[in-house]
Amino acid sequence: MTDPDGSESKKKRLGHRVAFEHHHNVSLTPDQKVLHLCDNPSCIEATHLELGTHAQNMKDMAEKGRSRTGNRISPVMWSTIHKMHEEGHSMKTIAHDFGISLWSVKRVLRITRQEHTATQEPQEQGFLFQDTPVLLS
Repeated sequence: MTDPDGSESKKKRLGHRVAFEHHHNVSLTPDQKVLHLCDNPSCIEATHLELGTHAQNMKDMAEKGRSRTGNRISPVMWSTIHKMHEEGHSMKTIAHDFGISLWSVKRVLRITRQEHTATQEPQEQGFLFQDTPVLLS
């Protein structure tokens, strides 16, 4: 990539932006956004990418449950996701069943675990208050 003055740019560029530019033979401005249709941030498959705005990207994120503020997962869904995971259902299956992203399922399980751990007393977490060290499994 070259800068406007013709010199070689040393700035790193995101792979999905480079792939989009190459595939569509365009040069993007810094304010233009390239959105992932596949919801995989590391994907550089040009057919999985589209030009959009920051607002579109934020809306898509919220609609797919990837936003802390745009969460569309109800409390009942949270508990059901946790129960299904405890019963041995894969995260991929849970995501498919609820029509949400795998990332959302991982987030529900992580936050549920963190909130559960944070509200427990130390004894309930498995910590023992005694002088001899104990190996916890």
